Amino acid sequence: MHSILLVDDEKIELETLTTYVPWEAMGIRVIGTARNGREALELTQQLDPDIILTDVRMPIMDGLEFVKRAKQVRKRVKIVFLSGHDEFQYIKAALAVEASGYLLKPIDMEELRHLMEKVKQKCEEAKLAERSEEMAKEKLLRMLLMEETPDRRAELAQRLLQLDSIASPPLRGPFKAACLVIDRPSRNDGAAADSGMPDPLERSIGEAVHNRLKALGYIGELIDWEYRTFAGVFPDSLFDGERETWQQLQKLIEADFPVSLTIGLSRASERLEDAHDLFKEAHDAAKQAFYFGNGALLAAEDVHKPSTDEVEVEEHRAALCRAIVHQRSEETEQEVALFIHRLREKHVHPHLARSAAVRLITAVEQHFSGAIHELQIGPFSSEWEIMSHCQTLDEIGEHVLHVCHSLIMALSEKDKDRHQHIAKQIQDIIDRSYHKPLTVEDIAKEVYLSPNYIRTIYKEKTGRTILEVITGTLVPGLIHRLLIRPFLNMHLRNKLFVVFGLVSVIPLIFLAIYSYETMKSELTRQMYSNMLSTTDQIGSNLKMKLDSYSKVSSSLYLDSRLRDFLTMDYSSGNNQYVDAYEYINSSFRNLLVTNTDLSSVTVYTTNLTLPTDQVFIKRADKDLMRYPWYSLASKSYGSVTFTVMPATNPSSEQVTQGIEERKPSRIVLARLLDNNSLNYPYGILTMDIPEVDIYALMAKENNNKELFIVSEDGAIISGKDKNKINHNLKEFVQGDWGNSKAGSFIGMYKGERVFVVYNSIDNGWKTVSIVSYNSLLMNVKIAFSRLFTIAIASLILSIILIYIMARWFTIRIEKLLQLTRRIESEDFDVQAVSTWHDEVGLLSFAMTKMARRMKELINEVYKKEIAKKEAEMSMLQAQINPHFLYNTLASISSLAMRSDDNRIQDMVTHLAKFYRISLNKGKTIVGFAEELRLTKSYIAIQQLRFEGLLHVHYDIEEAALPYPVIKLMLQPFIENAINHGIWDDEAGINVIIRACIKDDTLMLEVIDDGMGMRPEKLQRIHGEEDSDGVSGYGIRNVDRRIKLTFGDSYGVHIYSRLGIGTAVQILIPLRGAL
Repeated sequence: MHSILLVDDEKIELETLTTYVPWEAMGIRVIGTARNGREALELTQQLDPDIILTDVRMPIMDGLEFVKRAKQVRKRVKIVFLSGHDEFQYIKAALAVEASGYLLKPIDMEELRHLMEKVKQKCEEAKLAERSEEMAKEKLLRMLLMEETPDRRAELAQRLLQLDSIASPPLRGPFKAACLVIDRPSRNDGAAADSGMPDPLERSIGEAVHNRLKALGYIGELIDWEYRTFAGVFPDSLFDGERETWQQLQKLIEADFPVSLTIGLSRASERLEDAHDLFKEAHDAAKQAFYFGNGALLAAEDVHKPSTDEVEVEEHRAALCRAIVHQRSEETEQEVALFIHRLREKHVHPHLARSAAVRLITAVEQHFSGAIHELQIGPFSSEWEIMSHCQTLDEIGEHVLHVCHSLIMALSEKDKDRHQHIAKQIQDIIDRSYHKPLTVEDIAKEVYLSPNYIRTIYKEKTGRTILEVITGTLVPGLIHRLLIRPFLNMHLRNKLFVVFGLVSVIPLIFLAIYSYETMKSELTRQMYSNMLSTTDQIGSNLKMKLDSYSKVSSSLYLDSRLRDFLTMDYSSGNNQYVDAYEYINSSFRNLLVTNTDLSSVTVYTTNLTLPTDQVFIKRADKDLMRYPWYSLASKSYGSVTFTVMPATNPSSEQVTQGIEERKPSRIVLARLLDNNSLNYPYGILTMDIPEVDIYALMAKENNNKELFIVSEDGAIISGKDKNKINHNLKEFVQGDWGNSKAGSFIGMYKGERVFVVYNSIDNGWKTVSIVSYNSLLMNVKIAFSRLFTIAIASLILSIILIYIMARWFTIRIEKLLQLTRRIESEDFDVQAVSTWHDEVGLLSFAMTKMARRMKELINEVYKKEIAKKEAEMSMLQAQINPHFLYNTLASISSLAMRSDDNRIQDMVTHLAKFYRISLNKGKTIVGFAEELRLTKSYIAIQQLRFEGLLHVHYDIEEAALPYPVIKLMLQPFIENAINHGIWDDEAGINVIIRACIKDDTLMLEVIDDGMGMRPEKLQRIHGEEDSDGVSGYGIRNVDRRIKLTFGDSYGVHIYSRLGIGTAVQILIPLRGAL
């Protein structure tokens, strides 16, 4: 059965066409009627009729214009004109818009039936052709969207354009793609349903999407792409308001079906062969519904790369646990919303977002697992299963919130014991007592329990101690009570003094501290640099010294002739050893002469046949093994060893007997003689190096610091105090030496803080520099004391000057305040309180001048103007003779009653009431209740005149009725709404009259949903000129009367938008007239 839309401006004709024509017998169904072209166009878009039977001449939009527009949105619709005009121009115009027929009034039923048969046949042919064309287009478009090869895409696009060229209008670039996804409904537990929609419902929704798009003027291509998904390609210039059109489609689908429609839109491209890439953009945009929610309208610009960073949930877990423990559903919802907002803001990858939600739910569940045995929540895997069905962040949030609400419900059932109630009582007491001192004992008295008992309960229920919570809330309260409130209540003088004082003191203190710390750090840095340079230099010199000793020892170690003499067998008795001693004495004496810092050179031989001279050659006997250098040299395999030996002071008898020699502190270089005979050493070479020669390397650097050379194990090798030699330096210097080869630290030495810097050389010996920290900071302290003295003096001077300036300034402000109060009390005979030319003086002079000017205005202008206006109004009202008017109206009412015409009688009655209030002996001010009665009488008259067009609604507060207002205040705005607001002769206009009290003001509003005004028209009404003259004058007249009566702060404010309506706001003071 075909559908038809009937359009005629004549009500009787339209009813006749609808009721008395046998449409069903013709196989046609009437789906709608309209009284004008605009209404018919809207129905055409909504209902998609097969046939339109329309009149030619109609108000608002005539039939020809309507048909032109209808053909643009529904090209296959068949048009039949029905008109009383048979002029050629009308028939020609009908042919121009491809009308299928033209009927003349009155209708010939047989002619109508015959014409409808032809029109129905054309409809069938058009539907068949359209369906065939649509199937071909759908196939080509599907191939184009799936094709990967650029050349093949271009070929398919060309074929599609050729096929579409017969369309009206044909597709023209640039093009866009759309991806429409039917979103499945959600379950009550927050997770998306895991089962698909029934097939019949899905087919119905698919058909609805196609039909609604066509009704909205869509002329692109739309195909079923996959399950619950549609693909579309359309011209970018298709819609004037593209987003609004797609949003309208979403609303239509959501209104008809229990689903939502997500739409993704691509960017524009000039080439149709780019449809493959455009649809991919649109499809990616539709996927962003995960972040924006189902039913969203998304563009390619909304697509962002998802973040792959792991989301921390501990903060949210702690907040949710606190909210659940206190059973605060609102806080729980806020925290879940914050969690979802964080995922959305960071654009977290959907998998990671679901993972974070699962971890959050699991953590919250585990937190309450010991206390809530009754709560049945699935294990970790089941949460993953639920989350996998959540298609958006909103659905994830709903499920998390569902779990939290389940926990709250379980806790509320389980935790009905008094402990929870007591903990809540304690929290309430703390919350309301933040501004005053509070102790645990005070809380215990209020809940009638012991302090220890409430401490335990509160800790158990909240995880925090009462003292922690009190401290957290008490500190802000103390700050407010002790600092902020006293400061705000101070006199201006004291405020200035405090502020200026802080501004002066804080920078001064900061400067002093900064200067001290800067000087200290700079001196420390310089001293460290100096000490480091010293230790490096001493270490370098020491290394060179020891290397030179090593080279001297190598010259003897590598001397093959000396080796031969030391290993030769002298047991034969001939005087061969004489040659040996001649060589040894010559070599060793030359060595001592060339190396004056060596005190002795000795070889301890193991050759028992070689006689010893106890000077250069000595026997390596058992007594030798007691020396530490012997043990080191024996294990060195010919390498050089250095050993620190303390000073010896044997007795004279021991010296005489040759048991031991007197020697100062020294360093012994010892070396095992095993050249070319590693397994059979032939002696030990020793060289004595006096400690004073080593100390000479650092003697000049010992000013204001102490220097030491220590061994690898910390034993002092050389230093100024010889008594410390061979003692461990750590016994004297306490601090963090660490294990590094070089470094610095602050330690203790001789009972005071010292700065220690050390460095190592290759053999492990360290050079150590020690400086007294107090002496280092002495110069800093001296400079700081001077700076502090200057700062204190400056501070005292600043405070004195600040106090003087604040006192002087506030005295002038107080005098200015006294002047203001005199003007406020209407004492305008005032004199300037200051003759200075600064801001206060100029303000005082301006206020004095203003007072004189106000006095002149009141006496000479304002009162005269009021008298003039009152005289004019009295004169205008006196010109009307109320007696004659009322008698005439009464006579008319009587005649109406005799004629039994109630409408005339009602109109006359309301007119009499209107004039009775408006002409009440020249009064300009009436109570609002009386003004409202006057307005209602006027409205009743207009409702009789404009039957069914004026709909008035009242929203009046009872408290507003007694307050005074000016007479005839609302009537001009009602009249304007009727005369200028009605633009639809069927719907009419709605007017709302509202009255309420806000603060000390009576606020009245007159709101209509009429035509509204353009901005320039509204601007003219607010100004002094209006082209209409009448309406603008009436509005300005009311505004001037209000300002004249109640003051300039009150009056009329108008807000209007074309096509929406107008709102008038009137403000009247409760205090009454001036």
